[in-house]
Formats: sequence, C-alpha cells, structure tokens
Amino acid sequence: MCATGTPLVSFAHGEIEINRRKGKSWLNWLNGIEYRLFSERVIVNSAANGQLIATTPHLPSGKIQVVHLGLDLEQFQFGETATGSSEELVLGYVGRLEMYCKGVDYLPKLK
Repeated sequence: MCATGTPLVSFAHGEIEINRRKGKSWLNWLNGIEYRLFSERVIVNSAANGQLIATTPHLPSGKIQVVHLGLDLEQFQFGETATGSSEELVLGYVGRLEMYCKGVDYLPKLK
C-alpha cells in the first residue's frame, strides 16, 4: 500500500509450521513484517492457521480473515455407495502428492 496506494491482501497457507520444520523460522519473522506493515488483511484457510498467524508474527486479529477452502458437505446426501455397502470407506484427494507436509503418505494406511 505504501508504494502503490492500493490495499494488499496476503494469503497464509500454513507456511509458519512448514518454515519451523525446515529450520527457516526467520521467514516467519519476515512474513510477519509484511503482514503487519503492508497488508490490509491476511486470509487464512482454517481457524487453526488463523490462531497460528495471530501468535507467531503477532498479527492483530482484526487483520485476519478465515476463508475455508473446500465444499459445504451439508449440500450432499450420504448413504450407500455404488457397491451397495455403506461401511466402505471411499476417499478422494486432490493435491500435490510429493508434499511430505500434507501427510498423503498416510492415505493408503487408513482402515
């Protein structure tokens, strides 16, 4: 906003925890400066990420807005699957499979 005069909206998608695990906590400090000084609003994808970003770079809660990604499951009817059994677990995943931090390696282990 300082240079262009237009509001800046930032999006935080769990980088704080990823940076910690990779030993790059200094990136959280740097992002915190961007969020506090230059961003009008920071959009996060979950309440957990909102709490994390409020405490790690000490961002005022008034700047944080949660926008959930995904579907409203209330819109769908659940019941028997195509095979006729409602006891079967049917699981879908959309995302990058190489990302270790998403835990996709645990999907085949679900019972």
